[in-house]
Amino acid sequence: MLKPDEEIRILMPRVLADEARALARRYDVTLGSIIRKAVADFVRTQDCTTSGQALEPKPRAASSAMSERELDELRSSVSAAVSGATSWASLRDRLAALNLEMVPKGGGLALRTMDTQKEICKASEAGFGYSQLIRRFGEGLPGHPHHWLVERILGEDLIED
Repeated sequence: MLKPDEEIRILMPRVLADEARALARRYDVTLGSIIRKAVADFVRTQDCTTSGQALEPKPRAASSAMSERELDELRSSVSAAVSGATSWASLRDRLAALNLEMVPKGGGLALRTMDTQKEICKASEAGFGYSQLIRRFGEGLPGHPHHWLVERILGEDLIED
């Protein structure tokens, strides 16, 4: 039986590892999150069990109350706002027209309503992770407490180019 925090070493072809890393960057999650989700999805679809109990992934805390249709609508609205934005200020204005705002949450961002301040979901669940937006605007969200992320993300881009 696996312990909750057990470390497992996985060997895979470089091309697959590169794809997994790219996927993690795209969705602004860790490589470990990608691998855990893949394993959980596989176990669920194969009807695998451990100790007679089916393994179930934890529900997403922020958007668990949202239906897939609602999340798709949110993604579409946020995508339109981001695609027209040229800076954090213009993104703020475009989201405000939708009664939305992006706020710091941990090392990333969350979307919440402006009127009730109710958190809706992580920005990455809406299709735009913090690292993706840092790259787009060339700077971090003003007031975000994790300044080191900007240096790391933009520094990586300088090395890759």
